[in-house]
Parts: sequence; structure tokens; C-alpha cells
Amino acid sequence: MKSCAGSGLKFFFLFFLAFASLRPSPLEAGEFEGWKAEWEKTLEAAKKEGELMIYTDPEHEVMFQGFKKKYPEIKVRFVGSESVDLGPRLLTELRAGKHIADLYKGGLTTQVRLLYKSGVLQPVKAALILPEVMDESNWYKGKHIYGDPEGKYVFVFEMSVRDSGVTYNTNLVNPNEIASYWDLLSPKWKGKMVGLDPKARGPVSNNLRYFYYNPALGPEFVNRLFSETGMTLARDDRQMMNWLASGKFVFYVSPRGTDVAKAQGLPVEWLPRPRKEAPGIDLGQSTFSLLKTAPHPNAAKVALNWFFSREGQIAFQNYSMGRPGLGGNSAREDIPKDMVNPIKRREKGADYFFVSDPNHMDMDRIYKVVDEALAKAK
Repeated sequence: MKSCAGSGLKFFFLFFLAFASLRPSPLEAGEFEGWKAEWEKTLEAAKKEGELMIYTDPEHEVMFQGFKKKYPEIKVRFVGSESVDLGPRLLTELRAGKHIADLYKGGLTTQVRLLYKSGVLQPVKAALILPEVMDESNWYKGKHIYGDPEGKYVFVFEMSVRDSGVTYNTNLVNPNEIASYWDLLSPKWKGKMVGLDPKARGPVSNNLRYFYYNPALGPEFVNRLFSETGMTLARDDRQMMNWLASGKFVFYVSPRGTDVAKAQGLPVEWLPRPRKEAPGIDLGQSTFSLLKTAPHPNAAKVALNWFFSREGQIAFQNYSMGRPGLGGNSAREDIPKDMVNPIKRREKGADYFFVSDPNHMDMDRIYKVVDEALAKAK
């Protein structure tokens, strides 16, 4: 009987240890409770503020429909136009003592070269509370990605594989002839290219950064592209696409409107990404920053946490679906990707060149090479 009792007691003791090991430690429980308490406190304060002001393209409001339903007490307002105009407007307001904006969503150039350098932003990381957002293993390459040199002010939430940056006339070009971007320099194509003016707004800056900073291409490629190909430069993207479709040119470099033109039945298509250079990966207009002088700081924190959550990032991807030219591939790895344009999807283990790395933001050195090339080409 003693042996049975001893065995039973031993079994109970081992079972208790096993069960106890499955429960969170006091430290883990404390961390969870700390997070929950901070979130509830922030949410309550946000509801009292009752308002949120986001500076971005007003069309992006649709991405926040889920937020509005979840937090109806917080009225979301949007102020916006193109980043090239909105950024300077925001700085002008701040210098005049008008603190209106809480959050800014837009492209990296305005965020870094204007807002970050002006010192008007506060670290985003300190505003992140939800565990699923804080857990960096849920994100591309297992980390949060920032676009500013210090890695804490401009949060990047999109990582879309870039198109080739070149569109061709499907009636006049066999795309299999272009296995590398260097093949575009063949004398066969001289005088048959049109390109977006390098100083114009839009996709041209990302394309130039990909060409210039990519070790497989570099300054030499940029120089020869603009000095040897006889490329015609213009800024009217609709006219250039019509020239391409009509056969006046066979390539359009740094194009705008390719997907729209394809949908209209024009004989144009993205050049398949050359096989000899790593594809580029980019963030489009997908960065968020938090203003130091945000008048509704708690509402801003709630909005950032929601938008970077699974729910918010799925809403972002859904917004991009069916909109020609948009990427919409969230940097989160733990959400479905079936709604993402196939050309923009990341492949596991694939090598990509990050075009918008903070070290690739200097355009002045690129413009210098371009200007010298164009002068050589007369």
C-alpha cells in the first residue's frame, strides 16, 4: 500500500510540474498584463481625443474602413494631395504653429529628405503596443524595416517585387532577346527608346536608384543608357505610351500607365525582369511616420497598431487589388498573398535588391551621371 501511495504521489508531483511548465511564468504573465493595461489606457485616451488627422492621398481612406467600424468613437479625417506638394505644406503649417497632422503616409523621398531631415518626427517603435505587431518574426526578413538612416522614424510596411521598369511593344520586340539590362544597350535598339525625363516625378527615381546602386549595373550602365541609346526624353506619359503602342518606339523606360494601357488592349507589356540581375524590391508609397506635435497622440498610436496588424495589412492588400500599377504586397509574412498581383509577390529564398534602402536615397550623384551622359549625347 505504501508503494502504491508513493507511486501515486510521485505521479501527481510529476504531473503538477508538467502542467506548471505550460503556464506562463510570473514574468511572462506580468509582461502580458503590462501590454494589455497599456493598450486599454491608450485606447481609452484615444476615444476621449475622438479624432485623428492623417496626411496622405484621400483615396487611401478606403483602407481605414475597418478601423472606423472597430473604433467608431475616433473620427478619422484625411488631408492630402501628391507627396511632392503635401510634405512642404505640412512643414509650412508646423512653422506657422499649426499642429494639425498626427500621421503622415507617403513615399520615402518626402518622408526622409523633407520630414525626417526637418526633425519633425518621433520614433514609431515607441508607439507600437500590440504583440502581433511588435513580433518582428511576422515581418519580411524577420524584422521591422525603416526607411530613415537611424532606423526608427519612417516605418516601411510594403515590400513589393518591382516590375522591370521597362515596357515594350509586343508586336516589335521578342522579350527573350533581353536576358540582361545590358542588352538594352545593343546598337540594334539605338533611337528606338523613349524614356521619362530623369528629373520628373514618379517611377523614374526608383528606376534610376535600381540601375545606379545595383552592383550588377551601376554608374557605368546609367551613363551608357543615356549617352549611347539615343533615348528620347519626355514627360507626357500618355503621349509616350501612345508612341510606344503605335510603334514609333519599341521600349519605354521608367513608364507610367503600363497596366492601364494593357487593360485598354494596347500592344504593350512589361519587359520580363531580366534573368541576370536580381529583381528589385520596393515600398511604393507605403511608409508611415508619427509627428512630434501630433494633437491626437493616442488616436495616432491606436491607428498605427491597427494598420500594422494582420487586419490592417490585409485591408491594405485588398485595397491594392484590382488597381493597375499598385503593388500592395505587405511586408508582413503571416497574411494571405492571393490577392497580391503575382508579379509583386515575393518568393521564399529569392535574392532581391532593396531599391529604397536608406543608403540608396542620394539622387544628386545619379543626376550628375545622367547630366554628363546627356551632355555627351548632345
